[in-house]
Amino acid sequence: METKGSYLNWERNTTGIKAAAQKKREAAFAKTEEAIKKLLKEKKPINFESVAQTAGVTRAWLYNQPELRSRIEALRSQQAQKKELPVEIKASDASKTALIAELRRQNKELRAKNQKLKRELELAYGQVLGLEDLQSHCRDLEKQNQHLTNLLTQARAEIDSLR
Repeated sequence: METKGSYLNWERNTTGIKAAAQKKREAAFAKTEEAIKKLLKEKKPINFESVAQTAGVTRAWLYNQPELRSRIEALRSQQAQKKELPVEIKASDASKTALIAELRRQNKELRAKNQKLKRELELAYGQVLGLEDLQSHCRDLEKQNQHLTNLLTQARAEIDSLR
């Protein structure tokens, strides 16, 4: 006969429930992976709503699975980047022709400006060389002037001594 306190030592067996939950989670992961592959193959948008509908899971479950969440977010951002095509790729032949003509015009202007700047640079170099020559000549004249000043001072001293 069982005593009143013996049922307190009884433990619940949850192993089966845990195993079933794990199996259900793995199945949901597999369905989600297949859904993502299918959406990619069909070139459909990847977002939480489309993946949840295709896989038959809830958006909340997807948000609560960190590895799936980061994968969906990464795929979603990749698709967003692919949609934003540069203007040059979308351009028609007429707009490409106009763009080429404009670039050629700008190139011609830049070449002319470059040539003008080269001529101005050559002139500036010439002026710098001319300034160096003038400075050298000026130093020579200053030396001559100093020499002549010394001679003048000597001549005045001689004149003063002769008086």
